[in-house]
Amino acid sequence: VPHRLEPARQGYRVKQREVAMAGSMRRQRGITAWGVMFVVAIVVFVAIVGTKLAPHYFEYLTVKSVMEAVRKDAEVISGGRVSVLRSVESRLYINEVDDVSSKEFTFKREDDGFLLGVEYEVREHLFANIDAVLTFAHQVTLVPE
Repeated sequence: VPHRLEPARQGYRVKQREVAMAGSMRRQRGITAWGVMFVVAIVVFVAIVGTKLAPHYFEYLTVKSVMEAVRKDAEVISGGRVSVLRSVESRLYINEVDDVSSKEFTFKREDDGFLLGVEYEVREHLFANIDAVLTFAHQVTLVPE
């Protein structure tokens, strides 16, 4: 049977441990120089990656808005595949979208209309021999009126 301390003695040991921890907490003040450098390195890394990748995400949002604008334009949809792709291409040009051309768009006939889709990849060099590959895809249904 393991020896158990009396309740009063257990309380004394707990109190000793608390006093020891409080003393060590007084000696530890703030972050070290290595800690600061580590935090700065992480912030710089996130900033570099963010500034290189964010424009591609903003361009993707523009591509989505172009597709939504085409979806709402009944005149363009009634013109068929050529009219839709021409409208997409001109809107991409106006919005200065460089990562995507009209060649990446697919146009399929469905029962209730057409399906306009885009799927593309962007490769961005980060640093040294490290690249990021971003893949984007979006589809809208075009219903002629």
